[in-house]
Amino acid sequence: MAQRWVLTETEVRPATPEDVDELRLLVAWSERGHLRFQTSRMAQIVQAGLIQTVHQGGRMAGFFYVTMDNPNSSVRGLVVRPGYQTPAVLEPAMEWIVSAGAALGSLSVVFIGDDRWLVPHLQRAGFERAGEIVGLHRPGSFLPVEGNVSCRVRPAASADVDQVVEVDWSAFEGPWQNGRQTTLEFLAQMPYFLVAEQDGRLLGYVCGTNQGRSGHIVRLAVRREAQRRGIGTRLLREVLQRMAAAGARALSLNTQRENVQSQAFYRALGFTLTRRPTSVYRYHF
Repeated sequence: MAQRWVLTETEVRPATPEDVDELRLLVAWSERGHLRFQTSRMAQIVQAGLIQTVHQGGRMAGFFYVTMDNPNSSVRGLVVRPGYQTPAVLEPAMEWIVSAGAALGSLSVVFIGDDRWLVPHLQRAGFERAGEIVGLHRPGSFLPVEGNVSCRVRPAASADVDQVVEVDWSAFEGPWQNGRQTTLEFLAQMPYFLVAEQDGRLLGYVCGTNQGRSGHIVRLAVRREAQRRGIGTRLLREVLQRMAAAGARALSLNTQRENVQSQAFYRALGFTLTRRPTSVYRYHF
């Protein structure tokens, strides 16, 4: 992956632990910030080399966090320092992303959001609207349905990564598939990451985090041939129990608007739609 990209007086370089305080200040100061990660984990994310900073004239103009992966990468954060124009950060960021994506063989980069200050610039950079996601919510800290009790549910381990990717690719269509890098990041950053296995073979997984008094499911996937056997229900029940022990009293998640099968599954478990859909934009390499 590209580690450095220089354009005239603009430099893109990985954030260092010494940058963490300034990154946090930029998040607090700037009104132009797109964040789809917990800033409380900023130091951990920086330590993993996942944030790139944009410098102009020796000063940090902003930063971006893009998980570069194969087949699909994802924009998780972009912040512009007050006094700088959005293109001053986005344009060198896109140069870096294109270089890194070519090196990895990425097929696309996904951006989820409707940030009015950012979306027009993304569209000019080549992102196209590619659908919507909807949010669902379920009150309560107990799921009364047990699901599949014959499978074993346990915390995921680093040795599970390849099988987790297999599950993901089986469960989702190409544009939504996570690769190895994204999975490793989730494993490192998600407080809750459970897998369901039977006879040593992973059949599904779930990962998420607590957000105040609510738990949030980031990903739930079950192998296509193992669906409709109660495995997803079992995983949701198990992860909700663990989240509730840490204070969660509700559960939220997102899914594609067009995925009616997924929405029907969640509705049967007491979830309801909570807000208007959020747009998905995609840049194709």
